[in-house]
Amino acid sequence: MTGSATIDQLIINSPYEEPREHWRYYRETRLFTREPERRKAGYIRASESSRSFDDPGIFVELPLVNQIRPRIKAWRETDYPGATGITKRLLQHWRDPEQRDSNRRFFFCHLEAIETLIWLAEAPASERVGIEISGDTGPFTRLCCKMATGSGKTILMSMLIAWQVLNKVTYAQDKRYSKNVLLVAPGLTVKNRLQVLIPGSAGNFYTEFQIIPPGLEDKLRQGSTCRVHILNWHKLDWETVTHVMGLRAFTSQLLCEQVVGRGLRRTSYDTDEKTGLFQAEYVNIFGVPFTFLPHEGGGDEPPPPPPAPKTRIEAMPVRKSYEIVWPNVVRIDHEYRPTLALDLNKAKPLVLDAYLSPTLAELAPIIDGKPHERERAEIRLRELDEQYRIQKVMFTTAGDIYEQMKTTWKGNREYLLAQIIRIVERYIQSDKLKVDPPLFNNDDLRRRIVIALQMSAVAEHIKQAIDFENKQTLIPIFDTERPIRATGDMLPWYTGKPCEHTKRSHINMSVFDSRWEASEAFELDRNDNVVAWVRTTTLGSRSRIPSGASSENSDPTASFVLQMGRC
Repeated sequence: MTGSATIDQLIINSPYEEPREHWRYYRETRLFTREPERRKAGYIRASESSRSFDDPGIFVELPLVNQIRPRIKAWRETDYPGATGITKRLLQHWRDPEQRDSNRRFFFCHLEAIETLIWLAEAPASERVGIEISGDTGPFTRLCCKMATGSGKTILMSMLIAWQVLNKVTYAQDKRYSKNVLLVAPGLTVKNRLQVLIPGSAGNFYTEFQIIPPGLEDKLRQGSTCRVHILNWHKLDWETVTHVMGLRAFTSQLLCEQVVGRGLRRTSYDTDEKTGLFQAEYVNIFGVPFTFLPHEGGGDEPPPPPPAPKTRIEAMPVRKSYEIVWPNVVRIDHEYRPTLALDLNKAKPLVLDAYLSPTLAELAPIIDGKPHERERAEIRLRELDEQYRIQKVMFTTAGDIYEQMKTTWKGNREYLLAQIIRIVERYIQSDKLKVDPPLFNNDDLRRRIVIALQMSAVAEHIKQAIDFENKQTLIPIFDTERPIRATGDMLPWYTGKPCEHTKRSHINMSVFDSRWEASEAFELDRNDNVVAWVRTTTLGSRSRIPSGASSENSDPTASFVLQMGRC
């Protein structure tokens, strides 16, 4: 085996993508090798020699985690079969980089963690075969997401709360969800930091990180009850640590990790323009026996370059005359016609791929004509047929659509449900819904099972068709707590992006993502017809301004807001 005693590049993966390679450390030779593929999930257990020399310990694999990971990936790639309509809207929103500022994007670890928790609750039982998570026989199921220090566990908590509460408010009878949330904090410092998890509180993460689409913010505030309980005093916490010094002997490896962990929060989340990777950051550690930790180079190289300078973005009190005020629209609803209609001649077709359902992938031998597998597959098909009767499929699909439409429906809700059921029945039984390959489409049993296993995709498709044909009046929905927003509401923040001083704006700088934006800003400062202006992304993610009618799956936002004089 060949290897290196040092690491030439510490960060080799993008934080926004699944890891593609990893560094492997051989404790016997104290050498590193760069290995393809993602590192297996596991933990380090101290060995007998951990105290005597630079030995991090023995790697212990977590087989269950490594068994779940590929299933989550397959579930994601097939558009989350079995997920509720609310859940799919959240997942699509979280994965859309356009929904938040570049320094507020979710890491891959955030998305995979929340996907895993959702998968355990919502994925079809057939996809979770063989996954047994042992409990402690207590009244509550305990699930733990282990994430690195500084990776953003509080962000994941806000995503988890949003998923649970919004589904409970929408599907009140579903026992998988709850709108009561208990947060147990180890001390007052941590308790104060967790206030960002309370909807509507100052600086809450649901707004700061755009956790919730514009159309669901009211639901979250109305449905959640967060209670913060202090368990005991434990430790202090800091945003940024540059030096760690051990003043007394450490009695355990775990304590070493906890102390060093205070220095693992990044100071910059800007990625390198060429590689898309983070720059390595370091903390000086004194008196802590952690010398085996890998770092770039062998120790004789000069220290890494300082981080790129940041520009402070803020509203200028002396420019109060340039302040712009606008209505705080959280979403734009569409009023439906009192009688719904769906013209099948105009409706778009939907083709379902049978092999995107893991359950049916197991039945592939029957299609290939393997006699010894045919009997087993036929038995499995009959079992699925009992589980997914056609009436159940139609009512479940209609129920999913109904839950999304009922909040904005002005008429009788029972009449709404009856209309949706009729439309769903007509569409499912029409030639607009097809299953590929033809063997599944031409066989009523197989066709019905594929539709049942991909019910969420069918519901979403029919919902879009109903919206397209039946929406009429646009209704702006204002934030009930803060119906008016202004440029003066913006809190100061820092950026490493290109920016330029402004003249006719309440905000001191305009941040640019492209050349055309810089050209527009220059023209707005020069044009005498413009009284005041502001670049909306400069205001931060908490001040998004709709540019017009938005659908449930899109969030068009104005690039600039202008106050014009008389032309």
